[in-house]
Amino acid sequence: MPVAEVLAVVTVGSEAGIRARTVNRAASVRTDLRQSGFDSGIATKVALRLSLRRWLQTQAFLLIVELLVSSPRWLGFSLFETPLALDTGASMGAKLGCSGRHLSGFSLERIKSDVESYSAAAGVLSYREEGSTMFASAFGNEASATFRPGLGCTLNLGDTSTLDQIELLAVAPDSSLPLRTNNHLQSLVDELLQQDNAAGLDTRALVVVHKGAVATASYGEGINADTPLLGWSIGKSVTAMLIGRAAYLGKPLLEDVVPFPEWSGDARNTIRLGHLLTMTSGLDLNETYVVGTDSTRMLFLDPLVVTRPIASPYGSSPGQTFYYSSGTTNLLTTLLQRHLGSPQALYTFFDEELRKPLGLAHTTL
Repeated sequence: MPVAEVLAVVTVGSEAGIRARTVNRAASVRTDLRQSGFDSGIATKVALRLSLRRWLQTQAFLLIVELLVSSPRWLGFSLFETPLALDTGASMGAKLGCSGRHLSGFSLERIKSDVESYSAAAGVLSYREEGSTMFASAFGNEASATFRPGLGCTLNLGDTSTLDQIELLAVAPDSSLPLRTNNHLQSLVDELLQQDNAAGLDTRALVVVHKGAVATASYGEGINADTPLLGWSIGKSVTAMLIGRAAYLGKPLLEDVVPFPEWSGDARNTIRLGHLLTMTSGLDLNETYVVGTDSTRMLFLDPLVVTRPIASPYGSSPGQTFYYSSGTTNLLTTLLQRHLGSPQALYTFFDEELRKPLGLAHTTL
């Protein structure tokens, strides 16, 4: 049984005992006051007031303890982590709000609902827009994210001036896949999407591609084939494709060297590119998506998303254990950028070697 439930049982189960002790305490105080010469009626009232105060203090203490223990279950974080949770929530709200507004075209009402789907505690966030920047705040904690055409939305953490210096390239020609509707399959996918959303999964789109054509597609409320949506971990596959493309073109990343100089003087010097590509680096990175972990700090609080992964300690021998890691993808992207020479070079490589050949006219980094 969870600790919070055990505590609740103890609290409820001990109420009769607390009442019994309260009565005994009142009788004891009344006797002491009467022996000291107080009137019997006054002694009884004073004793009951003192005992009631003690009982209320006990109940308040038990309630506070129960809140502290059970808060992770209904808030998603401990009450001790409230300041950190407010910072994280504001940053997440600003980033998702900016992308939702400027890329997906969502209303502020829908954005608020989307963010709250991650945690009910996000309901305290308020939003405001100033030009291309979205602000999210709660109890004095404020964060912002700015939209840049062609580059999407970026949190305003640290120095972001490099993004303003990137030269945008012409949009790739649209080469959408042909649509070959299968009525039976369409009804099945429509039903799946309805079941998902009835279960609270908030599925936005289901698309089936078969033999180079879209066999069917089903969309959630307010979503259609032209609605850009957050790709999240699709970025992992894109990163792998870019590194593979570099190798195919004769620009492979070196596989027999320590990827980062910071690892040269300790046990991490046994990590190689192949370990990062297979997510078997052995780095001690916590991918749990709750307040205070490596992943949430990296995504929403760190000015550079690669700082925390590079600083991660050695956890286990490389090549032994697979561990899904967003931090590892950030390491790989950083390696590729350094290999190509600059953020502009990475952007150009993505555009020329992936986006344009695939006709990804509506894809934003």
